[in-house]
Amino acid sequence: MKLPEWWKSNTPYKIMDCVEGMKSIPDGVVDFIITDPPYGLGGGYVCRSGKGKVFDEKWDGFEDMKNITKDWLIEAKRVLKDEGTIMVSGTHHNYPYIGYYMKELGFYIINDIVWVKPNPPPTLQHNKFCQSTEIILWARKGDRHYFNYEYARSKQKNEKQAKNVVEYSVADEGRRLHPTQKPSSLWKHLIKVATKEKAIVLDPFLGSGTTIKVCNKIMRIGLGFEIEPDYEKMIIDRDEYLKGGFMPPISTIDSIWEDRWGE
Repeated sequence: MKLPEWWKSNTPYKIMDCVEGMKSIPDGVVDFIITDPPYGLGGGYVCRSGKGKVFDEKWDGFEDMKNITKDWLIEAKRVLKDEGTIMVSGTHHNYPYIGYYMKELGFYIINDIVWVKPNPPPTLQHNKFCQSTEIILWARKGDRHYFNYEYARSKQKNEKQAKNVVEYSVADEGRRLHPTQKPSSLWKHLIKVATKEKAIVLDPFLGSGTTIKVCNKIMRIGLGFEIEPDYEKMIIDRDEYLKGGFMPPISTIDSIWEDRWGE
């Protein structure tokens, strides 16, 4: 695969802080942003493979969540095209901050999409409800946006409308590589709903690389930042294109399309 010249890398990911990374991207060149930022659990307790584990995150507390969320959303809005949109996944730990700053920064919130998990991680202490949903906030930068309505409706059984509720298994590729990894099937659905083929899709919090993996399978150009060096091997191992190596950067999306799919 070949990448846009402004990306200035021969891989579609960069191991670095996303705010600093996005500052190197020109204004208005990204079609769609989809991401799952840290929840700010700050040592929260999660369940993996039926066993409890303390989940450590560097974002800890209200001030960190507030400041970092605003910083990355400022850059996200700048790099989006005028008709571009953004989807951000979260739970009660972080989506109130995200929604607040989206509104403050001038995004228009199109929908809150509810992801229903038929197999959610169990609660081990039995002192609260099992977290079987997540909220995905979908917002646009300008006055209009793309929505593949017919595709969205076709994925819901016996429905006349495209409802804002989707159901996907938590782990559709076997064991998750980290506690908040999103299923490829969910990401594929959301990217296809919000973009056309050839779209540039950016994930500021790439994690184990789900966004790039999905984009490489559905004819989108996936790019992303990940601050944790330990995740780089996961990103490469999960994607057949990355294992095969990348060609040097070029300047146009049409050339990227021709290079990868021969059309």
